[in-house]
Amino acid sequence: MVRDDSCYTDREQINEIAALIADMTELYAYLSGFDYKWDQSVERKHIRRKDFKKQLHEEIAKIPHSWDDILYGAMPNAYEAVQSILQMINQFFEEFEQQM
Repeated sequence: MVRDDSCYTDREQINEIAALIADMTELYAYLSGFDYKWDQSVERKHIRRKDFKKQLHEEIAKIPHSWDDILYGAMPNAYEAVQSILQMINQFFEEFEQQM
């Protein structure tokens, strides 16, 4: 990202983009708590999409949830960071209102 890639070939640019996407997906996997590794020796049971969605919606309906719960469920490792950022934003606006 910091190198001058204006002289790169198409293949080199594609490789840079591929590396960026790989890094971004690893980061998202970490933030979301996904810890599975690719293993073709393990055969997973197939669940039909329709059955999965039905089961998922039934489980979600059972749980009273707020936006905090949704964020924590989606990215548990990023939850505290987001909360601290929101606190800093709130503090900024509180101080701004006091000065007005």
